[in-house]
Amino acid sequence: VSTNDFSYENYSLANVDNSKFKEDQRGIGFSWRGTSTTGPDGMPVSQFVLKTDIFYILKDTAGNFYKIKMTGGALPNLERGHPTFVYEML
Repeated sequence: VSTNDFSYENYSLANVDNSKFKEDQRGIGFSWRGTSTTGPDGMPVSQFVLKTDIFYILKDTAGNFYKIKMTGGALPNLERGHPTFVYEML
């Protein structure tokens, strides 16, 4: 879900659009992050970049819906591969 359409805080069960669900468990994948940014010289630099304009809606096998927002993905030393997130059942 794009934060242009809904805010994470205000998204509720009433906003769920079942037609947008995917069966692929890799649906979140890497769309919540980037792996480079522009350095001071204008050249790309390898670095973890959190995308703050997106969150996800998940449905479990029991039919419960959750909203999940990634909050990080790197250690303080910028080592990637350490995702953090918040979630809430709708």
